Amino acid sequence: MSFSIYFPLIALAIIQGITEWLPISSSGILVFLEQLINLKDKNLNLLFNISVHAGSLIAIIFYFKKEIFNIFKNLKLLQNIIIATIPVVLFGLIVKVLNLNILLQDIKVVAFATVFFSIILYLSDKT
Repeated sequence: MSFSIYFPLIALAIIQGITEWLPISSSGILVFLEQLINLKDKNLNLLFNISVHAGSLIAIIFYFKKEIFNIFKNLKLLQNIIIATIPVVLFGLIVKVLNLNILLQDIKVVAFATVFFSIILYLSDKT
């Protein structure tokens, strides 16, 4: 296989690595760019997105390893993290059971969610 097949994936991985640290949706950027460069297979795109996010997670764990281990010394903080994680796990389970993962990779859904949650964050900030 030629390098031209891997170049878009490498570029997307680099963009993911950079945008993960910025206050923007790195997932939304990936979905937009995948649409822009015409990557059509939504299942492969989702697998790729999960892979590059796993890479970001490994980098974050490595960078913050000292702070992460200190969390276990603060039981109240650890308890709050576990409680705050429950809604995300439940939402992920619902997405998996209803097979909505491909729908959530659509650029229109990403655009709507970005605008919707931007308004929610703006209103939250004002109150």
